[in-house]
Amino acid sequence: MTSSLWLHNDRLSVEVRPDKGAGITSITERATGIDILFRTPWGRSDLAGAPVTGDSRTD
Repeated sequence: MTSSLWLHNDRLSVEVRPDKGAGITSITERATGIDILFRTPWGRSDLAGAPVTGDSRTD
């Protein structure tokens, strides 16, 4: 089940995903409607397709 918790003040709206370890998935400036949170090339909140490196010993 996907659920979001939204936190708002006069400047920002923040989306928090309790089902993803309380991950913040959106920070939107309310005056402009622009989401100012950096987005990775491999997706919004899951790591599927994240670049794979060796293990910590190899790295």
